[in-house]
Amino acid sequence: MKARFQHGVHAMLKHHHHHNPERDGGGGGEDSAPSGPTVLAEVQVHLRSAHGRYLCAEEDHTVVANREAPQGWETWTLEDLGDGNVALRSCHGRYLCSEEDQTVIANREVREGWETWKAKVPAPGQIQRQSWTGKYFCAEENLTVVANRDQALGWETWFVELASGKYNLLSAHGRFLCAEENHAVVANREEAREWELWEIARVDESSVTLS
Repeated sequence: MKARFQHGVHAMLKHHHHHNPERDGGGGGEDSAPSGPTVLAEVQVHLRSAHGRYLCAEEDHTVVANREAPQGWETWTLEDLGDGNVALRSCHGRYLCSEEDQTVIANREVREGWETWKAKVPAPGQIQRQSWTGKYFCAEENLTVVANRDQALGWETWFVELASGKYNLLSAHGRFLCAEENHAVVANREEAREWELWEIARVDESSVTLS
């Protein structure tokens, strides 16, 4: 079955309390222990800028938004930390970080304050992220990225596309989508088990297949 939908992590990121995480002792050293809230949920996504290019974590952990199509290095794990806070982990296993000088890099092995972002969802399938400094994450016209904007407008708005993978799909009524043994599809399960697990394959930026 083919499903066309607006990719809405807005359901996962529905709490938007105004709070700026702070950090003691600098930017996420490799020897420091993980801290901060537990991950409530996570999903793999592609992030497309207002210029139509995808956010990419290079092999040296630098971050750009210059890719025309999403593949492995353009796939990010979006972690829901609760209270409207999120973190982004690259395919290299490192967290996206806003440095004190408002540059952005994805080289942190652990998630602390500088790797935590306040998420705002201006519309379904869109996200704006505010760093611990209060500045917004932006894709520049030259396809570089920074976190130095005082307000979120077009270049600070990113389009969220669900990456291919296996997911449980929760309805607005709080029940999981299920494929019965007779191939009927219902959305009446209170818990997600094997029959409620769906393989999502990306077709294009607005379409997926479910199986």
